[in-house]
Amino acid sequence: MGCFPALEDVPEMVVDFVRRAVELPEGTLPAYRAERTAKHHRAWSASRPE
Repeated sequence: MGCFPALEDVPEMVVDFVRRAVELPEGTLPAYRAERTAKHHRAWSASRPE
């Protein structure tokens, strides 16, 4: 899709699927470790050719 939605916009079903796929403990929440990471993801997404 070429976009990174805000973490609060990611459906719980997707969060659960990824959590199980990477074998994280139940209750692990999605989070960026640093605001800079989120900024880089948005910039990367915006610069991709369609």
